[in-house]
Amino acid sequence: MRSSRFSPRWLPLLVLLACVPLLVAGRIKLPKNGKLSDETEAAVQRANSLAQRTATEWDALEQRFHAGTIDLTGLKDLRTHWAAEGDPLAAKSRWTMVLLESGVDLETALMLPRAMAGNDLAALDDVIVAHFEAGGTQHPELLLLQTAASWGQGKEARAALSYKKVLDNDSMLAYYDTLVEEWMRARALEQHTSATPSYTPSDTGRADALKQNLKARGLWGHLLLEFLEPPPEPVAGRVPIGDLESDVVAEIFGTHKVDLFYCYERRGGEDNLGAGSMTMDLGVDPYGQVTFCSVHPGATMRNRDVRDCCCQVIKTFQFPCPDGDGMASVRHELRFPMKR
Repeated sequence: MRSSRFSPRWLPLLVLLACVPLLVAGRIKLPKNGKLSDETEAAVQRANSLAQRTATEWDALEQRFHAGTIDLTGLKDLRTHWAAEGDPLAAKSRWTMVLLESGVDLETALMLPRAMAGNDLAALDDVIVAHFEAGGTQHPELLLLQTAASWGQGKEARAALSYKKVLDNDSMLAYYDTLVEEWMRARALEQHTSATPSYTPSDTGRADALKQNLKARGLWGHLLLEFLEPPPEPVAGRVPIGDLESDVVAEIFGTHKVDLFYCYERRGGEDNLGAGSMTMDLGVDPYGQVTFCSVHPGATMRNRDVRDCCCQVIKTFQFPCPDGDGMASVRHELRFPMKR
């Protein structure tokens, strides 16, 4: 008599057959990539939308910048575009964005850096006066900028008045009064002497001490220092350097783990390839798109097909725009086998 006892070796097949109707009906989901956090997802969507804007849209936004009607969000978008295009305005507009982020009114944030960069002393004076008249704080550093603008225009009496306010209200800058006057007069006269300013105050020890003091003053101290020692002119076509936070990079890679897993699995997985790792080097443009991908030397996962497949997957990643509105270099290690 034949035994009716069930053989355990048929159990996996029976389970698979039982799941087929559920798979067809959509009741059981195959493994998929995970979801990003809301914050990262919003940043990724913003980067993707910037990459898809038309030239006409960018031209309209740039006109708003030159007309002085742009807001902080529009300026951030425009700086990303300028960085991607290698436009020097990406670097030149940095101070405008910093001032807007600190709560300075739009007109001051737009016009003050323009006047400083162009050494337009009359415009610099007008902007600072308008800022003070509108109720803006009379920071000693701004008063010194006003003093330099007055000196450069030959308005000695007015320069003396604004300089006296500095000396009366700021003991540290008063300590450096002779040096500041020397430095500011040289800066104010730069438009008549050289297109590439190079200032060497007579007392270099005190000059270095003043630089450190200005750096410690925060926003306005750094702005004054940049006026005293302006940076070199940005080079057209040079994309600035940006940065992506490592936890954001790990999050992006984590949500594509299934795709990367199948690159490994299609070549036989652990049974055929064993365990191993490879460090991926990639470049991310200002729009958050991957421009190149390569494997860093020293990888223990040496299968070329797996490496090429992973790079193909990585080139489809959409990252947030790098901080600093520039090209970011990213390095991330993949370890195999990985959990799906």
